[in-house]
Amino acid sequence: MRRAHEAGLKQAIVSSTPCENIELVVDSLGLRSLFDTLVGEEDAQHGKPDPEGFLVAAKRLSVPPRDCVVIEDAPEGIAGGKAAGVRCIGVTTTRPAEKLADAGADLVVASLEDEGVWQLIEL
Repeated sequence: MRRAHEAGLKQAIVSSTPCENIELVVDSLGLRSLFDTLVGEEDAQHGKPDPEGFLVAAKRLSVPPRDCVVIEDAPEGIAGGKAAGVRCIGVTTTRPAEKLADAGADLVVASLEDEGVWQLIEL
């Protein structure tokens, strides 16, 4: 997140949790300044795998979905990202690589430190 921020990339969090919860977490971690927008359950009528939350974030960021990259740890999020027309990176923090790949991830990694992440982001 810090590397993306330093590179001047816009960032959002898209979650099905209430915005108040998202704010609590990012504030407690001291990460609020890294994000340009937060999208929570109040902002999208349909949760993942519906693409609505990702499309809301892209619109708020003024970035076409085709120029966005979603980083997800759940197949539902990857499916939603792909339905929104974005590139998706699956991170194997909570689910096996096969499930993320089967959901349509363009790249599956164990860590965001993997250089393949930046190769996909910089396309």
